Amino acid sequence: LYQKDCGNLTQQFRLGAFVQYGSAYLVEQWAPQGEYARWADPFLTMLEQFGPGDSALDPAAINTGDTAAEAGEGADGEAAPPPLAALPLAHLFVNDLFLGTLDSLPGRSVTNAPTVERRHLTFSPDGLYLAFIDVTDAKLRTLHAIEGRSPRLVAEAVDVRFPPAWSPDSQRVAFALPTDDPATVELHAAPALGGEAQRLGALSLAGDCPTETVSDPASRAYSTEAGLPGRDQVLVWLPGDLFLVSTRCDGGIGVLSLADGSITELGGDLLSGAISPDLGRFLARTAGGLAVLDFTTWQRTDWATEQPPQQIAWGADGQRAYYATAESIDSVTLEGEANAERGEAVFGAWPVTVEVYDLALVRIDLTSGEQQVIWEGRGRGIGRITAAPDGSGVLFSVIPDSLPLVEVFQAGADPRARHELWPVPALYWLGASESEARLLAYAGQPAFAPVTVAPPAGEAATEEANVG
Repeated sequence: LYQKDCGNLTQQFRLGAFVQYGSAYLVEQWAPQGEYARWADPFLTMLEQFGPGDSALDPAAINTGDTAAEAGEGADGEAAPPPLAALPLAHLFVNDLFLGTLDSLPGRSVTNAPTVERRHLTFSPDGLYLAFIDVTDAKLRTLHAIEGRSPRLVAEAVDVRFPPAWSPDSQRVAFALPTDDPATVELHAAPALGGEAQRLGALSLAGDCPTETVSDPASRAYSTEAGLPGRDQVLVWLPGDLFLVSTRCDGGIGVLSLADGSITELGGDLLSGAISPDLGRFLARTAGGLAVLDFTTWQRTDWATEQPPQQIAWGADGQRAYYATAESIDSVTLEGEANAERGEAVFGAWPVTVEVYDLALVRIDLTSGEQQVIWEGRGRGIGRITAAPDGSGVLFSVIPDSLPLVEVFQAGADPRARHELWPVPALYWLGASESEARLLAYAGQPAFAPVTVAPPAGEAATEEANVG
């Protein structure tokens, strides 16, 4: 926001920028300074609805004069990586929601307000609808993923700790609403694209809920990507009018029956997790490993892991899963009165402690328990994992650490001028037949639409060959 004199008045300006169809757009909005407050919300609404025309440049029609290597070879003559499949995908790019395909990121933007924090990108089981939560405004929105229209407002004042939950038939979306009692949450459901909501029931969420208290910019970015503290509360709509829900902020998962409002505890040690593609099993984190809950047999299978698992995801075939680990290897603390004022201005807190972690992405066979590290790196953490529905590979977002910011600060410079150093999610792709991950975009919260596509020839057979 900025001001400019205009005759006898002062104008208040707002600049909005977004990317769509590979082009950048700058939107300028203004009003008399004394009236700007009542225009602020309409301006945001206008940005949400604004978009360029349907026309787009055809890259094939542009002669760049490029003399790249022949098809099938990289720039250095090495074999090019396998082509990416056109799998429908949602993600956050420059803080806005984008829809596209794996082979054409970033895709098209469906929101145009990058100042709003968004989380919980959730496709319906049939892949036609997408729900997400505007955390800044505590609003639930949905959209039809194919029609290309603007998102619809479904509910306001929602409990942003819980993701939206689609009904098994994809016709309704459930959400949590806070109550006057901090330990009680109400569940409501509305039609897929909005309409009259229905109260379904209530649940108690005991225990102390975490709050954002970290000073490390990378840890704040990690919490935005992965939830606090590195996990989200559980809300899954199961067949038979049952819900899988968190029972405590600090752990515990149960099954809520809408018929009588009762909750059957499944384990106080279950921290968070992911539902299987067929809605028949739930993969949960524990302090020492993973637990698979089978809703057909109501049996639990536990697998120990060398490091505590953080983010987890199912493989496309339901027989494998992925989990991330992080082991702290370095820590730096900035403190002292001499730099307190400058540090508070730069980091928003003082003193500041940043940590660097050894990161790993591990694949586990849920039949034999065999585990294999398929990717390793360093940073703050792996924020999200999502497997391609055709079995061709896995997407994961990595949050870098804040050590470069600390080094600039210690050198006496201002890290705020080094935008490229501030931690943002980096989206990587690791193909089933590839040994190295590819950086696709600086984007986060990836979510594949649950489409069924035949795997590329040879991919299923070569997945075991991936050794990271």
